[in-house]
Amino acid sequence: MFLCVLHPQRYYFAAAKELMRLNGTTRSLIANHLAESISGTMTIRAFQEEERFFAKNYELVDQNASPFFHNFAANEWLIQRLETVSAAILSSSALVMVLLPQGTFSAGNYLNCSQVNMDA
Repeated sequence: MFLCVLHPQRYYFAAAKELMRLNGTTRSLIANHLAESISGTMTIRAFQEEERFFAKNYELVDQNASPFFHNFAANEWLIQRLETVSAAILSSSALVMVLLPQGTFSAGNYLNCSQVNMDA
């Protein structure tokens, strides 16, 4: 069971690490562009290039959203795999319990209400 869970997690961690690196790289591009735009606001307005800077900002935000989306998809992929493994283990355990001969397990010793001292 442990190996069935460990293999998808290793695969996920490798992919998630790379996606987080890409997310950080694209986020730094956005921050750099924003800082340059703020520092050059007077020049941008003087040459009436606001639309070009808005378009570049939207393009950078779209590039940043792509690794974030893929990271979310990889997370869902891992969740699906782990839930499938868990369901398979639970189903096989239930099947084994049903197929065991009758009397293998006892119901246990239940305390009768008259046996419990409530005054203590």
